[in-house]
Amino acid sequence: MASTRADDTDEGTHVSGIDWDPTLETGEPLVDEQHRAFYVMCGDLVALDPGDTASVMDVIDRLGQYAEVHFATEEALMDRVSYPKEELAGHVAEHRAFRDKAATMAIDFRRGWTTDTGALLDYLSAWLTDHIDRQDRRMADYARAHGARTDPDE
Repeated sequence: MASTRADDTDEGTHVSGIDWDPTLETGEPLVDEQHRAFYVMCGDLVALDPGDTASVMDVIDRLGQYAEVHFATEEALMDRVSYPKEELAGHVAEHRAFRDKAATMAIDFRRGWTTDTGALLDYLSAWLTDHIDRQDRRMADYARAHGARTDPDE
């Protein structure tokens, strides 16, 4: 099993072929810290042999568990700032769609129906980048405009 190597540089965090792009930062400290953690876990997945099902499932499970923590953070922030209902509904719907797709992909791996970590990584990378760029930026801008901030120590 290959090891994951992470380097913090001025350009961001590079982890085994998965790059955190600092232009994705929302300005919400805890949210950004959690986003970077997702990229680290994706790097962990890149470093694995796709045939090592137990290790792949461990990372997939950690990603799923962390998504729950992260989504709860975002949803609590939106609640705290009385985020507009229509925007909240769309944001939460994207979280729900991610959960559903991730659960399906996890089942496929667990049952041995696929060992294609590339497809999973493509999905995670595209979803994270799109969701952060569209939904999370809008949420963070609204929170800042309404005097709320997240704190990584919360």
